[in-house]
Amino acid sequence: MAPVLPFGFSNIPPMDRNLSMPLRTGNHSFQVWAAYQKVTAAICLGTLLMILHHLGVIAAQLDPPAGYSALGYLNNLDVPQYLTWILATKTSIFAPNFHAPWITEPALFQPLMLLVARMPFQSLFSYYALHLVMYWLASFSLIEAGIVFCASPRQLRLAIVILLCETPLKMIVWAVGTLISPALAGAFSDGALDFSYYSADGLFRGGQSNSMTLTFGTAAMLAGFTLVAKYLTDPKPWILAGLLIVCSGSALIHPYEIFVLAPGAIISFLLYRKWGQAALVALASALGMAPHFFFLLRSKWLLDNSEGIHGTVNTLAWAPAVYGFPFLVLIGLMALRFSMPSASDRVLQIWFFATLLVPFIPGAPFTFHLFDGFAYCLAFLLARVASTDRQLRLLWEQRPVLAKGLAWGLVTVPVASVAVFLIQLASDGRAAEPKYFLSSVVKTKDVQLVEWVGHNLPAGKLILSPTAIAPWITAKGKHALASHDVMSITYIDQQKQVQSFYSGQPVFDSIAGQYGVSYVVVPSGSPAQLPANRLRRMALLDGYEVLEVEGGGMKPYPGLVQLQPDFHYGGAKMAVLSKVRTAYHWLGLL
Repeated sequence: MAPVLPFGFSNIPPMDRNLSMPLRTGNHSFQVWAAYQKVTAAICLGTLLMILHHLGVIAAQLDPPAGYSALGYLNNLDVPQYLTWILATKTSIFAPNFHAPWITEPALFQPLMLLVARMPFQSLFSYYALHLVMYWLASFSLIEAGIVFCASPRQLRLAIVILLCETPLKMIVWAVGTLISPALAGAFSDGALDFSYYSADGLFRGGQSNSMTLTFGTAAMLAGFTLVAKYLTDPKPWILAGLLIVCSGSALIHPYEIFVLAPGAIISFLLYRKWGQAALVALASALGMAPHFFFLLRSKWLLDNSEGIHGTVNTLAWAPAVYGFPFLVLIGLMALRFSMPSASDRVLQIWFFATLLVPFIPGAPFTFHLFDGFAYCLAFLLARVASTDRQLRLLWEQRPVLAKGLAWGLVTVPVASVAVFLIQLASDGRAAEPKYFLSSVVKTKDVQLVEWVGHNLPAGKLILSPTAIAPWITAKGKHALASHDVMSITYIDQQKQVQSFYSGQPVFDSIAGQYGVSYVVVPSGSPAQLPANRLRRMALLDGYEVLEVEGGGMKPYPGLVQLQPDFHYGGAKMAVLSKVRTAYHWLGLL
């Protein structure tokens, strides 16, 4: 049956019925690997990529500078957040918000961190072990996707080359600048952050955002769209069942990528009049999301916290700037010839445009996560388009020297910039004062302070400390002011208050009264002004004094409406959730 053809797809040929059959390129058939070969390749690839992304962490472990200790992970806000959740869920399924300076009920549900918490090993070891498994899973999904979306070994090799070329344009300039001009490197260093942080997907892209949730999200996106393409070619029940499991699991474990995966799968099925399958995908995705909406309805702090989750792709120029020349070439080739010969090609096109368009829908969640897996979609789609383009084929045949020179240049320059990035990643990882990226070392006296706080101060009390230390205090199961840019809910206000206090301004009484501070960490020589009659020394450590505040005690979370009188729930999602939550509580009173 030919597909229904909305959206101007008037010249699309009928769907390939035997796309999964071996296709021939010259004298070579496209051979599908055996299961053990794919598993072996996935383990090798995933392990290599995890090592590369953690070069800074490894370098810090091998050779930390004098007076510093290796952390064992990146010194960012994500890792202490995960460690906090892991600690909180060792005895409970749900976690309270230790990053908030108020009393909050256990309401946060994160299945991956819960799984780590229940492993019978030390938390950091368990975290890295599960993250490595996620790398293997994502690598296996990538290999499967390459076999499904590429029709020949030549196309697969081309896709790999394209993937290696997908570096931000600014990152190439930054890499050159590190070799010839520090000023130039500094001006374009955000290009390296685009590659390693903002577009990090936990597989090929990363280094500054090494999160297992990202790796899982990329694995889910690759597996989901691969199963859609497989089912359209060979509609077996087990393939559809696998897709439904991926959709529900993706929505439950990391509820971001599903906002691209579900619409992409549904549109693909509707294009071929598979109404029932589209409905099942919608139902599976909704079931996976249901627990999160339920928890949002029950918990005021969780609802308010989700309002603060930003990170938005708000310009069409972001994708070409971050994914480089391959993105621009693909747009140009598809503008010349949009129609493609197979169902899997159309799935790639839908995936490509859904990723670009969904972030602009009002209420779309943390839109950087919607690009997890996009680099591979781009590589596969460009490989398919380029390998069947007549003009490119003529250029390759008639001007082989020119064509090969351009190809080598387009590959060598981006790959060299990634190599420069990896070298700098390792260098900054062990540096006390890194040049461009996050360090993986911390002052030994800070480690001693955090360990002392973890062992000697009671839970359920609020600690006022420098903002650089606060995240690690929460990882010990304590509450700290201004400890996370999202989970603290009013982080910017808290950060300003903390900075004012440690700069010597007389704001302690205001902070202590507003939040109910019980303990204060004061660095040696700090100009912070403290009321001597209300404080009792708990400990004098290397570089720090820990003081107890008389009459301190945390207060219940009041809600953003009380904290910020001009606050209103923004975005379609938040407005609807707010109204539904109000109705939910009214029903609870009846």
